[in-house]
Amino acid sequence: MKVHMRKHTGENQYKCNECDYSCTTSTRLKIHMRKHTGEKPYKCSECDFSCNHSSNLKVHMLTHS
Repeated sequence: MKVHMRKHTGENQYKCNECDYSCTTSTRLKIHMRKHTGEKPYKCSECDFSCNHSSNLKVHMLTHS
């Protein structure tokens, strides 16, 4: 409930040390940090595509069907 309430209060407890981004959860910050590190842990099994978020891979996989 605390995390949910942060959305309404605008309280962003987690802040990026590379840019001005801030968010309400450590998970979102971890995903954001991949933009700075270039980490792309989600890899397509059909081609050489890779990305930093699982939802992007799901969208990409539609190109193979």
